[in-house]
Amino acid sequence: MSPFIDTLDDELLALRVKDMSAGQFSFQHPSDKIVIPPNAGTELLDIDISTIGRRKKRRGYTIVADDVGSVKIAGLAPFNPTGGTRVLTMESNGIVYTWNGVASTWTSSKTGLTAANQTELIEAKNILFRLGQTDDIWSFDRSTWTDEGNTNTDFPKAKMAIWTSTQRMLACNTSANPGFLYYSDAGDPQTYDRTTNIFKIGKNDADGITGIIEFTNQDVILFTREGMFFLDISNTTGSSWTQTKIADIGCVAFRTVKLL
Repeated sequence: MSPFIDTLDDELLALRVKDMSAGQFSFQHPSDKIVIPPNAGTELLDIDISTIGRRKKRRGYTIVADDVGSVKIAGLAPFNPTGGTRVLTMESNGIVYTWNGVASTWTSSKTGLTAANQTELIEAKNILFRLGQTDDIWSFDRSTWTDEGNTNTDFPKAKMAIWTSTQRMLACNTSANPGFLYYSDAGDPQTYDRTTNIFKIGKNDADGITGIIEFTNQDVILFTREGMFFLDISNTTGSSWTQTKIADIGCVAFRTVKLL
């Protein structure tokens, strides 16, 4: 009787793949039945695949300053006030940090905020604003953080905002009215009138604004989950602005719309 030997019938063969143009294919959806393409890899760490037939090791990455922990970053933006020091601002786990590009550590600038999956850090007229749907909007003038309050003459608790070239702050996606766009007084990002400075985007109140970009210095494009809208802001009177629906194709993921 011959002994049992648990081995392969044939020796393993090396397979050399020269074309990796399909990139990395490591996160298949459970319902995805597509087999990994022959020109893709399950893990490509620091590999340049821009040239077919050539895989070149590129430079890796290093931690910027110290590691602030495993909690994901909720917001990230530069802050470059006139006459001040340019810093990178970052929020993680309800804390806003700053980094001057030289120091070996991030500096905790504002604590006590409600931790969120996404917040907005935006500079307007030499002031940094932190927006979130849960907390009041806070402002930072390089030295002091100030609660902007929550009355009809203050910022709404919005999720997103931009500072336009027409010197207006446009804030949107509040928990109560996700489809409303709030606009500041001209030249003053801290002055609102919620009873008048409101512009409704689309028709579905629950749809919510998911993206906003300035297209030119006269208009912005807004996205909801179900549509894309063109808003003409050239008129100095906000109530005279006009909107046009561009398409029935919207955007689900917040802060993913970028103007190239």
